[in-house]
Amino acid sequence: MPIDLAAAVSAVIPNPNGNTNSSGLATDPDAVRKADEARMAQQAEQRRLEEIQADEKRAETAREDRNRREQVSRNANGEIIGTTVNSLA
Repeated sequence: MPIDLAAAVSAVIPNPNGNTNSSGLATDPDAVRKADEARMAQQAEQRRLEEIQADEKRAETAREDRNRREQVSRNANGEIIGTTVNSLA
């Protein structure tokens, strides 16, 4: 059975840089900071995408509401009867 020498050496001799602990997680302050910044950037991007989706949903709902109001103001021939109020935000 072959022996993994690198794993055996790593288990016996600690990392000379001292930047990993026994669980293999980075303890280097720069690495931790970079990981935190990357996580925060990812969360910010996710929030931005969710806001865009919410804006698109609101716009679609408003469009549907306008179309419904306009349909009510048409007769059987499709001609507009009465007045349609358009308001710009």
